Amino acid sequence: MKKLILSTALILTSITAFSQKTENFNFGKYPAKIQKHKKAPLKNLSNPVTKSYAQISKDLYKSTNVNFGGHYVLLNIGSTNYETSAVLADIKTGQVYNIPENKEAFSPEAIYKCLNEQIFITKPNSNLLVLHNFDGGEFNSPKRNYYLWNDKTKKFKLLKTEKLTCKNE
Repeated sequence: MKKLILSTALILTSITAFSQKTENFNFGKYPAKIQKHKKAPLKNLSNPVTKSYAQISKDLYKSTNVNFGGHYVLLNIGSTNYETSAVLADIKTGQVYNIPENKEAFSPEAIYKCLNEQIFITKPNSNLLVLHNFDGGEFNSPKRNYYLWNDKTKKFKLLKTEKLTCKNE
């Protein structure tokens, strides 16, 4: 009888853990209607990141399809092994918006080594942005933040943070 109870508890725990993991990436819970628009010219000077990387920003904007929120392009600009600068560009207006944590250095190489994940996870038909970074810039403290984009206010809201463990530890 004790084995049956223990087995049942283990099964329920693993189902719950799997369900939570699946729920974390439920992009459909935060839908955005994909809109077909001709891309407006990028307003490079409206943001310090795109102003600093003007030509790269323009080229990346032209070559990248909508990858977030129905009519936005997340531009991963100035990515090196040590940091990433990224912004959100609205294809309807060309306006550029900051993404959360843009003042912290993202390290694509360190994120990938630690978590085997990309820094940003987005879907063209969702307002959910999943962002990997390190808590306080400490490479042994990875975290995953879930942000919801409000298209009316043009702001992100933090939904939740998960503290993670590096896969190589």
